[in-house]
Amino acid sequence: MTPAELLTRLGTTADEVAATLRDLGIRGQRFDGCDCPVARYLADHGHEMAVGSVSAKSQWERVLLPHPVAHFAMAFDQGAYPELEVTP
Repeated sequence: MTPAELLTRLGTTADEVAATLRDLGIRGQRFDGCDCPVARYLADHGHEMAVGSVSAKSQWERVLLPHPVAHFAMAFDQGAYPELEVTP
């Protein structure tokens, strides 16, 4: 499955994205594009990518984040969804 397909499957709202990641047991660090929950989700599916506020990118490709995933990523970095945080 491509990174774009994987990201689309996370949900249609930021809360759904959070719930999906929670159900999968995926957690991560705030302000760390390589270790945030979305990056860990992609890595679990064989795609090592850095996740920003609008895209995920690797050495070979760049994928725009679907709006719900982008909203989740921004909210997560601002402290929403603390249950998905791990400390370094």
